[in-house]
Amino acid sequence: ILLSPILNLRLCPLSSERIGEFTNELETYFKKKKIIKKNLDIFFTPNFISNKFYLYLVKKKIIIVNGFIVFPIYKIFFKLSKFINYFDKFLIDISFDKQVLSQININFSEGEPIIELPKEYLDKGESFLKKIGISNSDKIILLYVRDSSYLKKTFPNKDFSYHDFRDSDVENYVEAINYATSKGYYVFRMGAIVEKSLNLENKKFIDYASNYRTEFLDVYMGQRCSFLFGTPAGYDSIPALTFRKPILSTDCCPLFPILFSARSKMLYSLKHYYSIEKKKKLSIKEIFDLNISDVIGFELKKKNIQLIENSSLELKESIKEMINSFELNFKYSNEDLELREKFNKIISNCFVKYLSQNEKKLNNSELNTLISNKNLIKSKISISFLKKNTYLLR
Repeated sequence: ILLSPILNLRLCPLSSERIGEFTNELETYFKKKKIIKKNLDIFFTPNFISNKFYLYLVKKKIIIVNGFIVFPIYKIFFKLSKFINYFDKFLIDISFDKQVLSQININFSEGEPIIELPKEYLDKGESFLKKIGISNSDKIILLYVRDSSYLKKTFPNKDFSYHDFRDSDVENYVEAINYATSKGYYVFRMGAIVEKSLNLENKKFIDYASNYRTEFLDVYMGQRCSFLFGTPAGYDSIPALTFRKPILSTDCCPLFPILFSARSKMLYSLKHYYSIEKKKKLSIKEIFDLNISDVIGFELKKKNIQLIENSSLELKESIKEMINSFELNFKYSNEDLELREKFNKIISNCFVKYLSQNEKKLNNSELNTLISNKNLIKSKISISFLKKNTYLLR
């Protein structure tokens, strides 16, 4: 407080226990940061760090200390800020939950990466790939399919089962893997802890999660790959956010905020919302009308809604489209673009309704900014997925 007229110290907690929140919060900070000379931002972490190598790289850009030192001070200032606005100036809030809506106005795919790998670590990564028979010119795709094993084993005393509705069966991805490898790509199955291994008779498929995984290589592979495909989960933020790589996000749910993801290099498909009561798959408009676009698994069950994963064929067609559009500069037909535009228009209309239903989450300024944003939709629905599922447009 005494120093603030000359040097304003600001404190910020980081959710370093899970890599998705860790990277998302920091990339949001880097994107939204305003350079004010007299501000000195100090970040702090809990004891558990999801990726110590990522932390090592980030420490080259910002000041990070152990939470044991700073947390008591932060806690006092945080409580005071609830009653006295003056104390807000000493705090930064980039928590993942708080940023979901405000991130919409950010494009994480733009600009050069903030985090860089020193040459010695690039060489170390290349040496690893060489040992397993992959050269510098070989193309690599990362596959990440979410299951609940990581959270169960890493945090045995916490119940994260409410996230299980986001899980998918990795077996569904076999056809997509084989298609990608037939086009000359190596496919690395990523993951810190996985429920089951994939034993494929395919020399270009690497079960990295079961055989090679390290915290360093998690980061290096995110920088080295051509793109990542698979379910939305924590790890995808390293290639997509930290290194601005394209991403094919499959089996997406809940719809919000996936439909408004702040990544222009993202192609996506959705899990199907099936109404047991109505005996049909629900359109985008019907999902928003039922106010379940951001509802998690337990609540969906209460409303008799079943989530259906993408089929093997849908996934194969999506990876084919991804390779064509991002790697081969494939041009969509006017009919395809009109179909996507129709889908985006439905999303925009539903979004305005969503905001009105959830206005308590935003102040008036944020609400008006979001509604007036003409570049609201940055990511792109997979055309092959949309053509097979035109019911979404009803």
